[in-house]
Amino acid sequence: MSEVQLVWEIPAILGEGPLWVEAENAVYWVDIFSNKVHRYALADGGKTTWTFDFEVTSLSPRQAGGFIGTIKDGYAWINFDVLSASPIVLPEADQPGNRFNDGKVDNSGRYWAGTMDIEQAGETGSLYRLDADLSVRQCD
Repeated sequence: MSEVQLVWEIPAILGEGPLWVEAENAVYWVDIFSNKVHRYALADGGKTTWTFDFEVTSLSPRQAGGFIGTIKDGYAWINFDVLSASPIVLPEADQPGNRFNDGKVDNSGRYWAGTMDIEQAGETGSLYRLDADLSVRQCD
């Protein structure tokens, strides 16, 4: 039986979205409410934290390099070098009481992500799918 080992004791307000990036032999995850993305490299135990000026709510590596992700308002290209996000599509720009939550890419390259009521007071969230051609579809 394998033994669980703590590799990085790091506090989080809302830690979510673990992401394994095989090419880097590293795991990434977000701390949504503290605007942070963390990376732990298994090969050398390297630890990196990036702090953005906005909420990053999920991530996925791009085949062309870099990352795509979700931010509070929608899908965006995430740039770790300059700590920026370039919006791709903001499907709920008319719903300021919502935010994007977790998301993942399926085997067909579609990025599925859900939204939620920030105050968790109502059922205002939706499920979205971003396709490879960058078109978005509300799926619920």
